[in-house]
Amino acid sequence: MGWGIWLIPIHDHFEKDSSKAKILLGYFNTLLGLALAVMPWLINDSNTALVIISSLAGLFIMALSFPKGKIEEKYGLWNKYVV
Repeated sequence: MGWGIWLIPIHDHFEKDSSKAKILLGYFNTLLGLALAVMPWLINDSNTALVIISSLAGLFIMALSFPKGKIEEKYGLWNKYVV
């Protein structure tokens, strides 16, 4: 509940610049998915179910965080880096 109330005033800021925020959140989600998929392999005391479920969840998060659709805005010299 506390996070929702805190996010209400900044909703308009992200509404105006939503494409940039979506791109950055997509990259962040990709890194989180990678960490979720790799970390159980690095832990010595993890069981097989944890490794399989965490790896599948990480791959699922990474697959869903890639941007979809055509990019409609221009970013100058950064266009080649915007996926």
